[in-house]
Order: sequence, then C-alpha cells, then structure tokens
Amino acid sequence: MSKAVTDRCLSELSDELENNLPLLDFTKFSVNIERLGGTSWDSEEVVCDNVAADAMRNKIMDGRRRLHALLEVTYSFM
Repeated sequence: MSKAVTDRCLSELSDELENNLPLLDFTKFSVNIERLGGTSWDSEEVVCDNVAADAMRNKIMDGRRRLHALLEVTYSFM
C-alpha cells in the first residue's frame, strides 16, 4: 500500500472520529483516593495485622505499592 493511500486513510479515519465521537472536557476532573474507613495512609492497621516483629512491620510499611485504576466513560448520542 502506498504512503499516499495510507495517509489518506488515516486522515479520513481521524476526521470521522473527530466528527462523530463526543468531545469530553476533563479540565475540571479530579480524583481522591482514600483507604477504606478513612484510615490514614501511614496507619499500620490492617496492613500489619498479626505481624509482631517491629523489623518486619517497618519493612512492610516502607515497601512501595502500585495502584492501577481504570476510568470508564459511558455516553450516548443526544
């Protein structure tokens, strides 16, 4: 397939998407993340339950964590 054909297809696809999909304004979007029950992030509650050794508790609390979140947007054409 030639570059001209590829460029035209991509251009038409872009135009079609821009003309027919809703535009969302996320400039005022915000998120707050809290632990269950409003527990503070540095609290050992739940995280260190049943861990008696101070060294192990410190190691658990100093560990790095990851959060993966998914945002799902549902919309309809009006």
